[in-house]
Amino acid sequence: MPQSSWNYFDWCVEQGWDMEEWTQVVDRARKPELTIGDNMWGALWKLECSRYKQGRSCPPGSPPEGYEDFLEGLETGIYEECL
Repeated sequence: MPQSSWNYFDWCVEQGWDMEEWTQVVDRARKPELTIGDNMWGALWKLECSRYKQGRSCPPGSPPEGYEDFLEGLETGIYEECL
């Protein structure tokens, strides 16, 4: 995963979120063709993009790179927002 994803993960931990449980939930939903790292990278990216779009708290530097692709993916049904 790129450093920016780790930075976001660390930010989530600083917010008091149970990222150990989150990681387990995300891993259980992982498609077999994805590595754990690729799956987490995508899940963290979608989480940050969703929170930014919803106006929820995000770290400085949000939205992440590729946010416009996320918005397009929402319109075309490729992505779903995280709640």
